[in-house]
Amino acid sequence: MTIADHTFEMLSSHKAMKLLFQCKGLASWLLKPEVFKKADMSWENPKLPEKLGGCWVLVRLNVSEDSVFRSGAIIPLQWSQEYEAHDPRLPDGLRDMANAVLNEVKVSGWILRLAVKENTSEILRQLAPGEKDWQSAWLPLYAGLKLAVDGLLPDPTVFATGAWDGGLQPVTGLKEKFSAARDWGGNTFFCPENCEEKEFQRVDLGERLQKLKTEPILAKAAAPYLSRLVKEPDENAKFEVFDAYYALQLDMERRRMFYLEKISPRLVNQSKDDKDLKGVIENFRGGYLAAWVSNGWEMILNDTKTFEPEKVLLLVAGTRFKKDAEKIRAGLKCETEILEFPENFGIDEARKLNERLKFPDEKMSKVIFDLTLGNVPMSLALYDFPECRPLFLYWDKKMRGSILVPSTSKLKAWQKDETLYRKENE
Repeated sequence: MTIADHTFEMLSSHKAMKLLFQCKGLASWLLKPEVFKKADMSWENPKLPEKLGGCWVLVRLNVSEDSVFRSGAIIPLQWSQEYEAHDPRLPDGLRDMANAVLNEVKVSGWILRLAVKENTSEILRQLAPGEKDWQSAWLPLYAGLKLAVDGLLPDPTVFATGAWDGGLQPVTGLKEKFSAARDWGGNTFFCPENCEEKEFQRVDLGERLQKLKTEPILAKAAAPYLSRLVKEPDENAKFEVFDAYYALQLDMERRRMFYLEKISPRLVNQSKDDKDLKGVIENFRGGYLAAWVSNGWEMILNDTKTFEPEKVLLLVAGTRFKKDAEKIRAGLKCETEILEFPENFGIDEARKLNERLKFPDEKMSKVIFDLTLGNVPMSLALYDFPECRPLFLYWDKKMRGSILVPSTSKLKAWQKDETLYRKENE
């Protein structure tokens, strides 16, 4: 008789105590609460490892319906750089998945550990002995490693199961696995969309179940899961951690809110502390700011926090960004005006823009134009504004594909007839 054969029919108080001793650190994760009751001990839901490198895999155990063990279990794990080899308590199949993930991600120095302190002997090898038992651990192991490398923490309410072989592969046991996840407070569940229909019919999670596309590019396939799994870093995190979190966000509104709440204050403080900008900021504080509204309009708010203008002129071409302009206006405390222009803004429209921009005479020495957004004619229209010597702003930055790398953003400022090159090399 193996440990997996234990059922409640044969469970005495003595055997219950013996099982708890055998399972040790994994007892609360593997055994049903009734076993604790039989041993006259209280059962508490142990916490998932919400720390750097923390991850959790779902496994369907090879046990009967009346088993003292859960049919679906959560195994708490942690990627670490403090050891030289994988945890010897791991079953071979789980260790193989860890090596496969490391090979796919192409990072070194990381090993996988069980996130429990007490020795658990051969318990996992007996309950899930086969390599196939652990293939579905690939997806959560990958996500845990990816977040760890980027310095990010996981959300304990998000669970996933999925294999990988040049693309996400179908897995089984969704009902057992996600039932365990629900017991641990799970509210979002991910699995490959190509699981068999009978597997989906066995679960009733509604919109909480997210099906991942069988995309052959790993980053794209796992993107929805990573976006939901990652926890927002606190305000004291390194800027590189902000970059990583920002890049993982698929929801544009969530990404924008993170930028405005965490990234923008840091960029504004950097600008104010820049010795080359301090005098310029002081000279143009309380002036008039004009900027085109386009993708990435959050930097306009950086300008307003830096220069504290008396009035902001938001320039909009067509209707696409009109709602965004209204959002900006709603969030500003100073006077704000939206000026609308034709969608196909070209040279002819640029000539007419001067007629639309009006500044009081006493403010002509404190006019600021942000040239970061908009097309070439839009920037030229501001650059050639004839009636004053404005301050020009440009947010220099780097991109990864179409995604901004926030930590690389740096405000450049210069006045008309003063080249940016000469100013930086005086």
